[in-house]
Amino acid sequence: MESIREKLADHDGNFEVIRPEDIIDTPLVSVVMSVYNSEKYLQESVNSILNQTYTNFEFVIINDGSDDNCLDMLLEYLKNNNQILIIDQKNIGLTKSLNRGIQLARGKYIARQDADDKSLSERLEKQIQFLEANADYFLIGTDYKIIDEHSNIIGKPEIPVPIDNHEIRAAINKYNTFVHSLVMFRNDTSSIGYFYDTSFKYSQDYELWVRILKHHNAYNLPEVLGLSRTWPRMISQKKMKTQRRSALRVKKQIVLKHITNIGFWYYLLKDLSVIYLPKRTRRVYRRLSRKLL
Repeated sequence: MESIREKLADHDGNFEVIRPEDIIDTPLVSVVMSVYNSEKYLQESVNSILNQTYTNFEFVIINDGSDDNCLDMLLEYLKNNNQILIIDQKNIGLTKSLNRGIQLARGKYIARQDADDKSLSERLEKQIQFLEANADYFLIGTDYKIIDEHSNIIGKPEIPVPIDNHEIRAAINKYNTFVHSLVMFRNDTSSIGYFYDTSFKYSQDYELWVRILKHHNAYNLPEVLGLSRTWPRMISQKKMKTQRRSALRVKKQIVLKHITNIGFWYYLLKDLSVIYLPKRTRRVYRRLSRKLL
């Protein structure tokens, strides 16, 4: 299958778009994935999207300056698939990469996928069905299970996924209620201004969900339609603290509104404990706080 290469530029720099000559014409959904040195799980992740029961989608994959075999692996897919569009660029980070991918996306809906997670085969179909039937909903996620570094299922999330709009609104003030890699949302910024806030290196998804919920409804499908990967030492202590600081920035936006909400303060203090308390002290804090709550 012949491919077309086009060199483009935006305010974040130069990049190249590589797409098949006969790329799908009018996709309803654009799946957007950013890749950085993710060759270990890339094939599993890409295949989980290409094997969806719903097929009217384009797959926008941003190679964010990888120096492993990611780009070569993606180019191999391009030889036999007319749904994939590759953006090859220098490393600019996840937030800017996602915005660039969405800027080039043609779908009515944006679906996210991470390069180390997996979507079950009916995920896109069921999320589209919901959004098409519920025009007053903007954002939808799903329940999920956790897999380890060997792709073995090791359980469900410690905190149950809130399902309906009321539950999500009550919980979003305390913690992120969606798995970033399993959401779908409308490709429309008329009410929210923009998609990802580029001042956030981490928690950019959390900030976006909070902003969306100021104007729209959201839902999590109760079915397990995705697998989120985690393993010991996946996140360094330094990175964890940086992530918590980003989450705190989001929570500053809602602190006065929920100043009497005990649950809000529990999760706020949990973030602070990760940043400022030694690991052993954090364990004591968690045990005490659970007893009090």
